[in-house]
Amino acid sequence: MFDILPHQLDKERVLDLFAGSGAVGIEALSRGAATAVFVESNPTASKIIKENLKACDFTDIAKVTGGKLPGALAGIVRKDGPFDLVFVDPPYEKNLAKKTLAALVRSEGITPGGLVVVEHSPRDEMPDEVSELIMVTEKTYGSTALSIYERKTLEDAQENNDG
Repeated sequence: MFDILPHQLDKERVLDLFAGSGAVGIEALSRGAATAVFVESNPTASKIIKENLKACDFTDIAKVTGGKLPGALAGIVRKDGPFDLVFVDPPYEKNLAKKTLAALVRSEGITPGGLVVVEHSPRDEMPDEVSELIMVTEKTYGSTALSIYERKTLEDAQENNDG
């Protein structure tokens, strides 16, 4: 997944939603992200993330929090955001991917120029844009699809208003 991102991780603030084992966020940290916040509602999975962070010596630059998504996003963004890179990997077939994108926009959780990577079922049709989030690529790998969104920068928004 990291190979298809439009830019490299360099001191970015990462948010890993529906984090599971934390593998994606931990990989981001290993590739140079400055910090990561992992959101996982399952206490057993949260414990595993904490153990994995300790094993990788990332406990000083990472945080694990609970909360039911997408509802918990506003509080997480207020406390720890906004973020440069957001991973969204909700359970398939529950329409949570679209709801989470909308909640990210409402909470202003993504920095201008920031990316959102959504893992979803190929059967889920993702929108081309959600407010200032524009889909830049979509790839399907068997039973998994990745949609990558980029938040318009302030310059992009000004150009659209001027033109």
